Amino acid sequence: MPQNVAEGLKVTGQAGFITRKIWREFFGSGDFHASRKQIQRLQHRGYLIPHPNPIAPGVLVLSELAKSFFSANFGETSPIPTAGQLIHDSFVLWSVLSLSRERLIAQFQLECEIRKGSQDNNIFRSRSRNVKIPDAVFEVRIGSALRKIAFEFERQRKSPERYRDILWLYAGQEDLFLVIFVCETEAILQSIKRQLKRIGYQVMSNRVALVRANEWSRDPLRAPLNIGSEVFLLDEICEKYPNEPDDLCVAPYVPGGDT
Repeated sequence: MPQNVAEGLKVTGQAGFITRKIWREFFGSGDFHASRKQIQRLQHRGYLIPHPNPIAPGVLVLSELAKSFFSANFGETSPIPTAGQLIHDSFVLWSVLSLSRERLIAQFQLECEIRKGSQDNNIFRSRSRNVKIPDAVFEVRIGSALRKIAFEFERQRKSPERYRDILWLYAGQEDLFLVIFVCETEAILQSIKRQLKRIGYQVMSNRVALVRANEWSRDPLRAPLNIGSEVFLLDEICEKYPNEPDDLCVAPYVPGGDT
């Protein structure tokens, strides 16, 4: 099995799904038509099957055959997301794969993977037993150290109380270097910013990065991260991991359409 196909099946098992668009961008062979035929062959050979909900026609999941391959090599597969989760989860998956391709991260954990392990150290708990599981967690290289980052895609606005709870919970995680909130709308970004000011906890303000989704989707490495009163780029503050090809560009993420 070619390495790109094995990696694609592995990611599909990690996420519980993959879209045709994401497969073509990160694991496809050749141009659009060649990648399309590659997916058709994988379906014909019984590795990939359509998402069980017919309203998600561009989404594929692992067959029982492919689940056996995944389980033998990587452990239990993640559950298949519902159709209503797919826009959110596709954006998160595209984000971490884009950072991986640019060698900014070597490994990542998605929320669905974290949920499988009740003792996972990426399940963040407060003293009052509140729990927060990020959409994704990964490590970056800053100087000679590895730093843990939590990633959140805020597609729908939460209540001010919920944002305060989330921020306080993250504030108690000493091993967490940064939380990136990618905000779908300006209203969401401003809501989180207001709750940061209301908390008035300077240490937390310096560990929360706010970024607009339209800027992130163009290029995650160079999207402006608003941290406190400063603006940073991941490309400026992080070092790349070695020994991976560096000639791949990140295509903008466009939700919907041809998946």
